[in-house]
Amino acid sequence: MILIALLADQSVINLAHVKQKESLLALREKEQFFCSQCFTPVVLKVGDIKIPHFAHKMLSGCDYSNEPESSLHLHGKLLLHQFFQKRHFQSELEKFLPAIRQRADLLVEGQTAIEFQCSAIPPNKVIQRTAGYLQHEIDPIWIGGLKNPPNESIQEIRLKAYETELFQRKDKNPYLLAFYPDDNRFYYYSNLFYVSGSRRIGKVKSLEASRQSFPFAVPKRLSQEEFSRVYVLFLKARQQFIQSQLFAKNRMRNPFWRACYTLQLDRDRLPYSIGLPFIGADIFRQHAVLWQLLALEAFKLQVPMPKLIESGKVLLADPRYFGEAVKLLEQYIEISIILTGQSDNFTRTLELLYDNYCNSV
Repeated sequence: MILIALLADQSVINLAHVKQKESLLALREKEQFFCSQCFTPVVLKVGDIKIPHFAHKMLSGCDYSNEPESSLHLHGKLLLHQFFQKRHFQSELEKFLPAIRQRADLLVEGQTAIEFQCSAIPPNKVIQRTAGYLQHEIDPIWIGGLKNPPNESIQEIRLKAYETELFQRKDKNPYLLAFYPDDNRFYYYSNLFYVSGSRRIGKVKSLEASRQSFPFAVPKRLSQEEFSRVYVLFLKARQQFIQSQLFAKNRMRNPFWRACYTLQLDRDRLPYSIGLPFIGADIFRQHAVLWQLLALEAFKLQVPMPKLIESGKVLLADPRYFGEAVKLLEQYIEISIILTGQSDNFTRTLELLYDNYCNSV
């Protein structure tokens, strides 16, 4: 399903510029069409349900035919194309870049590639395509495609592995930008606090395309009231993890039980200072309760945080995050020291965490 094709005289036909069904049918009667990438024949399909599009006559090795597109993808690309045109930005639809053999859904002002990703793909493919653009000084922006609008609230969010590779601003406060074509509306999944696996707690907020700007708007920092709701949900997830460990087998080898034993902690009533939410904690591949217990155990045994990571007890999502992981572990130890000796005061803990969050983002 393609929106761009070549005519026999090598001129380009863009279906985004041909609106009337009658015009398309007349064009189909008198012209031959060819793929702009592999130059093999394509057919113009004009129906009443799907958006008019081109399709290869037969299977080929062309990237177009190997990456079938849904109506959601086509509809979203057209709306995004119109979004940029209305704001007087040069926007090229389905722009093929021979130097890197990649086809951007949109190329804006010749320097920004918009990728509207509507289906699950291997995470390494997102990484490779991003690297390809960056090597040629093209800034990639990935936008997730939504089949249905999500609820807007502070909530638990489950993200697939490839969706985390679509994040914008990975360095500080990453967020996922998504688009729902049926309502012509952008959605932001932001202020994401990693729980474990695919689970995060964060904020979902929408923005009408008519109110969107370019460069795209950036999510705001959470208010203290919003952060308190994040913390309450995080405490619920924390308790679920602790309960799951109570039924763990082979406790002598279980890191949760071993750390609790070393620290002489009651597993049923861990203090609030263990299992705290931190922005950027997705650099660890363990629940906050576990990596924080391990950090406290190492601190008690006078093991430096770099040594703790090198031991393999604390698991990193990527070895490249070693430096960031050391800083976060040390930051946690500083906060836990402040909270040590105080009674388990929810309000005091919340205030301290919110201050740390504000300083982090």
